Amino acid sequence: MAFGGRREWWSLEAVAPAVLLATNPQDLEYVSQIKRVLELLKKNRDMLFNEVKLIIVIEDPRDVERKRLLGIDDETAPTRDDLADALVQVNEGQIPENRLALQMLAEELLQWPYLEDDESLRRWKEKLLGSVDINSAGETLDPEVKIVGLAIKSPGRSDINLSIPSDGKPKGTRWGFENRLSTGLAVGLVVHGWEQRRGTVLPSRLLRQ
Repeated sequence: MAFGGRREWWSLEAVAPAVLLATNPQDLEYVSQIKRVLELLKKNRDMLFNEVKLIIVIEDPRDVERKRLLGIDDETAPTRDDLADALVQVNEGQIPENRLALQMLAEELLQWPYLEDDESLRRWKEKLLGSVDINSAGETLDPEVKIVGLAIKSPGRSDINLSIPSDGKPKGTRWGFENRLSTGLAVGLVVHGWEQRRGTVLPSRLLRQ
């Protein structure tokens, strides 16, 4: 593994010929595309290998749907650590023994942004995802989110329900605060029980969109 200053870069070493001969061609394709994604993430987003690995380790709420479409049993499905281990092995020039983890890793990385301009990845993505009949399942891997209800919740007070246009796409909501905010106001987004912190309202700013 190479280092540039204090920044750790990933290596894209060739896999040993003897290993290639004993490996399933589909696995080699997964490895090749994962390496290509790593190259593009480094080029387009300046992402270090450890940053990619950290994101892979974090649980993706879409995993349940992805496993269902692939017909994977939750009890035997690879964990996030399994996917991270597969990523490390690919980076070190190895072919992961956990083929299911390798497949899920490749399919997940193909969904990352800033990869659309790569023609080879686009064609491979169409070929790969074409094996799953999404239309017959009646769903998509990344379904459109439509807001059906918005409310401001505050301890000790009734919920303040916000109006939503008929198309379910509010353009923006503004509200003000009285008195001083001593510690800042946390602003978050909850989707299916998952909370994503979006930022804070500083004490000096009493109006926020």
